Amino acid sequence: MNVLQNSYPRFVKNRILKKEMLEALRDYSFACAQLEYQNYGQGILCGCDVSVEEKQLVVGKGMIKCGSWIGVLTEELAVPYGPAAQMQYLKLLVSEREDSLDEVVYRIALVLDTKEVSKGKKERNLGQKEENAEKKEGDAGQEEENTGINVGNEIEICRFYLRDGARLRGEYKDFADRMTEYDTINRIYADWGALRGQSLDPSITGKFAEILIKSRESQAEDFSFACLCLNQNGAVPREIIRGYLARKLGRQVAEDAGNQELFQMMCQVVSGMDGGMGSEAVRRERKRIWVE
Repeated sequence: MNVLQNSYPRFVKNRILKKEMLEALRDYSFACAQLEYQNYGQGILCGCDVSVEEKQLVVGKGMIKCGSWIGVLTEELAVPYGPAAQMQYLKLLVSEREDSLDEVVYRIALVLDTKEVSKGKKERNLGQKEENAEKKEGDAGQEEENTGINVGNEIEICRFYLRDGARLRGEYKDFADRMTEYDTINRIYADWGALRGQSLDPSITGKFAEILIKSRESQAEDFSFACLCLNQNGAVPREIIRGYLARKLGRQVAEDAGNQELFQMMCQVVSGMDGGMGSEAVRRERKRIWVE
């Protein structure tokens, strides 16, 4: 018979603090996160909200997954930004450093890059040395040299195209405004880890759920999907979103449908509700002229 034993250190007066006691604390804390998110895809697990300040972009506290490693952003990270004649990508760069006998250090750096994160390609394992042929070139490589980080993984948080003289905004006029090409934070392509893979940013599915609930034309399946989105801790699994959209729009949705395609179908659902504007429509009062 195989027996699995869990031991928990007991810290009491007049007892010697042993190495095994500290190791038990370390292993237990890491094991909980690893087990909880072992079936999740790589990306953001929670938090990491983006706010636009006057001269910098600020990413809030959160949790991410790179390969099998779970990392926590215990404080805000900020990076300066400005206009550019091309798309810019806000990324988290994660690397592993083993230059100490006492610890292994995982570094998380926030950078603004002009090179897109390579999605759908083979993931690189943390700590694995990059071959010269695989080293990145261009702006991203220059950023890595400046920060002293050998990149093991990249996680996209958002992207935007900011023109000269324009102001970058993180608020949206309506649901479809999240797809605006210029001067707007775009989180449609953000890397979010969900059960069995990656999925859409919860801020998108959450807003979509609010529209479904408030709409007068919502049906039972809309309300059920909306409740699932709002109760979900983290990103909604992609297959659930795909299944709902297929039933709602009455057509097949490819298993490899990307974030942009799913978002466009969600916009179709919203545009078909309450006169084409969903619950975000602004009701205009009829103007009346009284004649005596």
